Amino acid sequence: MISIKVNMLLRIGLMQIKINNLSLISVTALLFVTACASQNDIPCKPLSDLDYNKDPAALFAGLDTCLSDEEYTSAAEMYLAGMNNAHYDSLRVGDSSVFDSVTKMKNSKLSEHSKERLDALAEAVHKMTINNAKICNKLKSIGKPNYKPNYLSDLKANGYSDVQHINEIIKNFDEEGAWSQSLNEITGCK
Repeated sequence: MISIKVNMLLRIGLMQIKINNLSLISVTALLFVTACASQNDIPCKPLSDLDYNKDPAALFAGLDTCLSDEEYTSAAEMYLAGMNNAHYDSLRVGDSSVFDSVTKMKNSKLSEHSKERLDALAEAVHKMTINNAKICNKLKSIGKPNYKPNYLSDLKANGYSDVQHINEIIKNFDEEGAWSQSLNEITGCK
């Protein structure tokens, strides 16, 4: 018998599938996240210690390491940075489905972890966004992403996206306005 349990952990939104009480982890999903991550995956570090020019795939690979190491504050920072970058990327390529595609990739990666770890991550994210001055200052001081969103072609190749304008940044893109919008919508920064 197959049962599906959906946990809404704040903004994390993870779907966990269980068959005979065993979590089903898609090998394809695990390979996909690995393939999408930047050439130099990042370790679990606080945002202040990172070279921030990282795409969401690399940040979520770092998030995965943080969860495995039970470093929940750094995991929450990487989570919020990855989600902010994904939102920003969706604006700069002019395709809102990018954000949904990155969310699918993130959820695939999070599905590897226990409920206890995901609850701890959700609590850390909640604390950061309720009293968001510190995370907002960190994200603002690091600044908007300047990488080319090449990971989007991997999203499409692996069936996570129907993005039509792969890796193309729209002309006359308002970088500052889009970054402010992303920080506000994802992390509540003013």
